[in-house]
Amino acid sequence: MTKPPITDGRAAPARQPTLRQLRGFKEVARHASFSRAAEALSLSQPALSAAIRELETLMGVALFERSTHHVRLTPAGHAARAQIEWLLNSYTQGAEDLQRLLDTQAATVRIGCIPSTMHLLAPVVAQWRLRHPEIVLILSDHLNDELMAALRMLVTAPADLTSVDAFVASAHPLAAVVRRRLVDTLDRFGIAHAVLAIGGGADTAAVQALLRRLSHVDAVVAQLNAAAAPVRYRRVCAAITELRTLATRSTGRQIADFLASDATVLAVMGAAVDVVEADGMRVDRADDPAAHRRRAVYWRRYGAGPVGAMHRSCAADICRGSLVLYGRRR
Repeated sequence: MTKPPITDGRAAPARQPTLRQLRGFKEVARHASFSRAAEALSLSQPALSAAIRELETLMGVALFERSTHHVRLTPAGHAARAQIEWLLNSYTQGAEDLQRLLDTQAATVRIGCIPSTMHLLAPVVAQWRLRHPEIVLILSDHLNDELMAALRMLVTAPADLTSVDAFVASAHPLAAVVRRRLVDTLDRFGIAHAVLAIGGGADTAAVQALLRRLSHVDAVVAQLNAAAAPVRYRRVCAAITELRTLATRSTGRQIADFLASDATVLAVMGAAVDVVEADGMRVDRADDPAAHRRRAVYWRRYGAGPVGAMHRSCAADICRGSLVLYGRRR
């Protein structure tokens, strides 16, 4: 087992607004009414109210003034409204672009990681990846030399970033076509952060690392891996079942020995670990006899509890692999 040690338990939820919360905010702000907004969203009013409360708790500020007679945006709500609507519009546009690519059955899909919206696209991309495993997905978050040179010029000759049109169309020594390429690649949010970083002495690698962090591209990759984990595990189990069938019909020991080998047991265990971790659980990665024994006991008990069929199967495979590792280290 090569990953760093972690302990059993539940993973902490990501502190990110959900699309449900953001859409709820948009509709309440538009209708100035929870009941009309709930109807527009096909939600119950209590569910919508709960989503708005969760969003306010997450943001640490009240977004609406509520009374028996009116619902109004607070100053913080007014300040957040444009950004939230922009995030939702960016998400919708990205999803539509992705659907157009699917409709053309493209062999390769390239997604540019726009810093402020990529984490919203993660669930859509993950679901699509399951439906189209034959299409190559490329996540691009790097800068080429031309764009880095353009960003360095913006450090010494700042441009108008109040809007996309102002940034592209205003008089500036940097060519408008390059400015357009910059805003298409990074958006104004990414440009502003990159220019500040370069002004503070950041090199290309540091700027790329910053934009990667802001783009949430790692969250996208994690979503893809999490979404694909059950599929991989089912395929592994199906292959094992087929091999067992062949082993019963074979007079030789080669297939049976392969199935019983430590390498096969541990490979199945790895696929099972991916499934339960994708569902928010953590698996102890410590590599000592006590840890292997503790892990085997934990997952045997877990599998005997009120869990679904897949988790019960995963628990058995994790337990089996842990016992193999325990036997190796005794």
